[in-house]
Amino acid sequence: MKTILVAIQNIALMTSVLEAAARLAQRTGAYIEGFPLRFGIPQYLVADLATGIPLDSYHAKSQEELAEMHRLFEAFMLTHDIPPATAGSSRPCFDWLETAPEGEDFVGSYGRAFDVIVMSRSDVDAAGPNRRAIESALFESGRPVLLAPLDAPRSIATNQEASRQTL
Repeated sequence: MKTILVAIQNIALMTSVLEAAARLAQRTGAYIEGFPLRFGIPQYLVADLATGIPLDSYHAKSQEELAEMHRLFEAFMLTHDIPPATAGSSRPCFDWLETAPEGEDFVGSYGRAFDVIVMSRSDVDAAGPNRRAIESALFESGRPVLLAPLDAPRSIATNQEASRQTL
């Protein structure tokens, strides 16, 4: 695993997702690329739903959420001693895809360029867009998908039997 794609969302499970991605990158020396997973809402629907809320306010709030996701991702990587990717950087390293479009389909199409995709696990009550994003990653990318649980595993990409024998 040399390249890892991480779908970043403003949800409680994000710490677990980032922890799983960071541990996998540290174990394999991989490049991590984060992108904001935003569910596409047609502009005409936004205008209809935004009774009393100006469209400019909606766009400003969206930009704030994007900036917050970027800050969360970058701060997490730096806290875990994973530096930003540069021309001559060693691995593991990370970067942020600023230009990711809205929509669940992007995960599947862009994910084809990576060795693994890390996403949050969907629960039974998950909204349709989150499930569609996971399905896009699974069925459209052709790549393995690591669905991070609520609590990130202590170790990743190891043989559990070998780990028990060394204890």
